Amino acid sequence: MSTFNGNRIVISGTNSGSGKTTVTCAILKCLQKKGHNITAYKCGPDYIDPMFHRNITNIPTLNLDNFFCDENTIKNIFVTNSKNTDISVIEGVMGYYDGLSFDSSDCSTYRIADILNANTVLVINARGMAYSVNAVICGFLSLKENSHIKGIILNNITEKSYEQIKLSVEKTFPKCKCLGYLPPLPKELIIESRHLGLVTASEITELNQKMDKLCEIARTTLDIDGIYSLSKDSDSFLYEENTTSYEKFDVNVAVARDNAFCFYYEENIQVLKNFGANIKYFSPLSDKTLPNDTDAIYIGGGYPELYKEKLSQNKTMLESIKSALLHKIPCIAECGGFMYLNKEIESVPLVAFFGGACENNKRLLNFGYKNIVSLNDNLLLNTGESIKGHEFHYYGCSDVGNNCICRKNSGLENRAIFANEHIFAGFPHLYFASNTNAIRKFMHKAKEYKDGVKR
Repeated sequence: MSTFNGNRIVISGTNSGSGKTTVTCAILKCLQKKGHNITAYKCGPDYIDPMFHRNITNIPTLNLDNFFCDENTIKNIFVTNSKNTDISVIEGVMGYYDGLSFDSSDCSTYRIADILNANTVLVINARGMAYSVNAVICGFLSLKENSHIKGIILNNITEKSYEQIKLSVEKTFPKCKCLGYLPPLPKELIIESRHLGLVTASEITELNQKMDKLCEIARTTLDIDGIYSLSKDSDSFLYEENTTSYEKFDVNVAVARDNAFCFYYEENIQVLKNFGANIKYFSPLSDKTLPNDTDAIYIGGGYPELYKEKLSQNKTMLESIKSALLHKIPCIAECGGFMYLNKEIESVPLVAFFGGACENNKRLLNFGYKNIVSLNDNLLLNTGESIKGHEFHYYGCSDVGNNCICRKNSGLENRAIFANEHIFAGFPHLYFASNTNAIRKFMHKAKEYKDGVKR
């Protein structure tokens, strides 16, 4: 067993909408301006918040999720990416104890803090509150014997109110330090919402300038040195070093990445690289064709519905992708990527490799974690094998496939996904590290394609 004792801090909230993303972005920017070498993480299956982190830090943000991975894998992901940094900042998901079900904290931010022995800062939207802040803190501290909560940040509050509440909180909870506040922010500094969660980083004009303005506010209202000091006090944890050996494949994997397709778990890209993939990013919006010498395709999720006309007008790209698929190039397509491969989105024609029509159902469809069990031998899985994923989409499709069972922990399940020897496409976002053998199969098929196709 090995020991890790690096500096780390969890930034959580009482609930979704508490302001933890804005607070986390402010902390990351302030730490960076102080010259700290930082890494950032996101608890849970979210792929939008990490884009904000990456925009600020210029390094990839990874997800930490104990539905997708066992505890030791989470520790290895964390150690591998944090061992040479000054501080790791871990943004929570939903409320601190919210996770897989209404009566359990499993797969919550708390579970990640517990696995990593990480001190935690609780963000509370204190607008309209005074002494009641103490009741909120009392509840969060007492729910678990070791809550890991050692700090409080109050959001959406004035300096005068903060100073008074701080005195009350630290008197009532002497082991829990108030680490600052954020005042009500100008509208242009508030990260807005959209139906999938937050708008993407690339859609906010002048994001870096706005983060600089946020940092100017935060450096006078947040105790950045106190947050850093608290990160140093996190207890060490034990882990067993990962000894997985990756077979190396010298293949080119074309990964769609632009404003229409930007939802990726960074760990997925790392797994592909671990197997020797040469990642070739391309834009279905603006590039004319797939990259030269493409041996496999990976099209993740995003907002293709917002760019459907422009995607449709790029005829050469549509033809390039459809031709490659007809020639049986290996392809993984998730959610928005799956929609793109269908006949149309809201009557706008697209790749038409599949014959489905995609429409906005104006409600979440099949939302949540999924254990995806294959009903046939295919590109990723043999019959009965599984991989884990997550669904979060409002759009549906007239034909979602039927080669897999997508099963929730509650027992609810549905048939979905098109899967054969050359393609694995459907609405779930896959988490590659939950079954690296599936990605090994994908890479084998890419190598076969490379060796068998005359260019």
